[in-house]
Amino acid sequence: MKIFKTNLCTTLKIVVLIVVLIVGCRKKVNQIENRQLSNESIKVDTISLNDYEIKIGNQIWMIQNLNVDTFRNGDTIPEVSDPIKWAKLLTPAWCYLENKKENSECYGRLYNWFAVNDPRGLSPKGYHIPSLVEWNELVKSLGGASSANKSLRSTYGWVSDKSYNPSGFSAIPGAYRALDGEFLCAGYFAGWWTTTVNKNKVFVVGLGWDRNTVEQEKLEKQLGISVRCIRNY
Repeated sequence: MKIFKTNLCTTLKIVVLIVVLIVGCRKKVNQIENRQLSNESIKVDTISLNDYEIKIGNQIWMIQNLNVDTFRNGDTIPEVSDPIKWAKLLTPAWCYLENKKENSECYGRLYNWFAVNDPRGLSPKGYHIPSLVEWNELVKSLGGASSANKSLRSTYGWVSDKSYNPSGFSAIPGAYRALDGEFLCAGYFAGWWTTTVNKNKVFVVGLGWDRNTVEQEKLEKQLGISVRCIRNY
């Protein structure tokens, strides 16, 4: 898994980082950050619409990761905290980062692909989970993969990183849940499911702490990954 393999996230435990990250996140939650341009003067066409949406180019994105425990029709999505059970799942499920409820306030929840792809609908009414094509449009509107990598990151939560978040997207490094049920890369990685499937894997878009571009990779459906919604056209 290329985009998840950073030099530090595979060796450091999430518990070392979580207190520092949550303090920073709680100060920012439900707020749109000051979109100060970096010294490189990244040109970003953004409009703040309200406390939870940002218009970037021709798209309107939520500025926080999805944090729901029901499908659109009201059916409950099971929470699965046990790592052994998570690893064997072929049905919809979600979990809190590190199985701690307080983390959802900042990071939202982690979902497996079966929840994302369920016909009952994971995203709220009026929104949908973006395809890889829509993610690519976002990246293009921010000047390409390298420029977008800087534009999308939140100004908090990233380990030893200087981010300016000029786009207002506020990508926070909320980690992911691996195939064995372990949580990895808090502070080092932010990633989101797309709806684009290739054979038996699904494209995930991600930002790595030690990466210079927005990256995409086909990954296993059993992973626990964040979801970011886009408004219907």
